[in-house]
Amino acid sequence: MRPVPGTASDRSPAEVARWCESFERRCRAAGLRVTTQRLAVYRALAEDGSHPTADSLYASLHGRMPGLSRATVYRILDSLERRQLVRRIGGSLGGGRFDANVSTHQHLVCRVCGAMVDVVLPGWSGAAVPASGVPGFEIERLDVRLVGRCSRCRGSAGEADARSRSRPRAPRRRR
Repeated sequence: MRPVPGTASDRSPAEVARWCESFERRCRAAGLRVTTQRLAVYRALAEDGSHPTADSLYASLHGRMPGLSRATVYRILDSLERRQLVRRIGGSLGGGRFDANVSTHQHLVCRVCGAMVDVVLPGWSGAAVPASGVPGFEIERLDVRLVGRCSRCRGSAGEADARSRSRPRAPRRRR
């Protein structure tokens, strides 16, 4: 198991610039105009290796682009996902999260704090899916999330939090 280069904290401004240049070329190849808003949403996503939600992307962009609406951010992300220019990843804490990295990789997800990290697991590529797949269904890609606890949450506070979440609560008495 190895981390994906260029994810999270080690994503440099030069790397983000390369991703944005590639994004512009892929948009044009897909017949999609490269608008200021579309590029701003993609750049914010490329800069944020935490796999943000649409709402957190909107919040990060709203100060710089006050005319950008939440609905526009959602529409842009949906459009980019349909064209496979970004990836939508289901989060363990609910809601979809997004990834500008569309290369073959998997995700480690902390079930306590929700942190998500890109990782490459040898043998877990799309090529590992049997060509026959499921009768009547064409498999396009393998999307894997491995859920567990990150190093921060394995400590005493994380353990206590995880135990309290898994323990059923006693019903409250009415007075």
